[in-house]
This record gives sequence, structure tokens and C-alpha cells, in this order.
Amino acid sequence: MNLPNRLTVLRFLIAAAFLCALHNYQVVEWLIVALLLFVGGGLTDLYDGIIARRYNLETDFGRLMDPLADKIITLVAFVYFISIPELAWPPWLVVILIARELSVNTLRTLAAVKEKILAAASTGKYKTAVQIAGIFLILLGLIFYRLNLVTTYWLNGVSWTVMFLILILTVYSGFEYYYNNWEIFSQCMSSDR
Repeated sequence: MNLPNRLTVLRFLIAAAFLCALHNYQVVEWLIVALLLFVGGGLTDLYDGIIARRYNLETDFGRLMDPLADKIITLVAFVYFISIPELAWPPWLVVILIARELSVNTLRTLAAVKEKILAAASTGKYKTAVQIAGIFLILLGLIFYRLNLVTTYWLNGVSWTVMFLILILTVYSGFEYYYNNWEIFSQCMSSDR
């Protein structure tokens, strides 16, 4: 259990604490805690990658669990945003986001079992960046809203803009991922028959 892997495990704990903080979204102090935890999760992700590459500490555990930790913390935010009335996120949006992540991770797992490497799509990185920036902006917007610095209309505008950007990039990057790796996907599916 090297340092990058410990940081990955820490990110799972941060995701749990982030969920607890979001549960108290009506209280501005808890929203600030949630924002700080989210930023902390992002920093541990950044540093575990840098340390693992710089000191040649990459492991199978890290390759598997690092992306999973990232997905969990973002999906926790998306699922919880449904329950915040001021954001008005529709449940179908989060279903699409989760379905995309599950399908791409399933494809990656199938390929790994067959000892095949899937090419990462550049839009997947943009999708992740927009998701992280979007969650940050929404949490910041909720803090401003609780401090009576912005109106509900402003918060809704930010929330829906972020939501549609995330939705478009998520769907597009999912299609691109399958398109770029269709041959490997076909091989995995046909060899199971």
C-alpha cells in the first residue's frame, strides 16, 4: 500500500464525508465543508497520479481504484443534486450519467479480461473536467444562495447550464468511446458466445 494508493483510499473516505456534508445542504457551513471536501478529493487525485508516475509507483490497484474513486465522488454529487429543490435536476439526467459511466467501465473491464487496452477518448477528459468544474460551480452557487448573495433564478440558470454541458459531453464522449473501440468491443462480445 504505497502513498498513491493510500491517497486513492483516502478519496473513498472523502466521498463518504462529502455525502454526509451534502446531506445538510440547507446549512451554509455544511456546504462549505462539502466544497472543501470536493476540492480535497480533487487534490488527492492530482497528487496520487503525479507521485505514482514520478516515482514509478503505478500498481494494478491504482489503475483500477483511482478512476473508480473519481467516479464515486462525482456521482455522489450528481445523485444528491436531484434532492436539492433549488437546483431542480431531473432524475433522468443522473440515470444517463450513471448509465454512461457503468457502460464504459464495463467495456474497460471486458477488454482488460481479454488483455486488451482501450484507447482513451480526449472528450472523456473534457467531460471529466467539465463535471468537476460544474460540481464546484454548483456548490459555490449554493453557498452564495444560502448567504442570500444570489437569487433562485441565478442559481437555476447556473445549475441548468452546467447540467446541459455535462449531459452533452457525457453522451458524446460515451458514443465516441464506443466508436473508437468498436473493434475491441465486438471481439469481446463475439468471443463470449
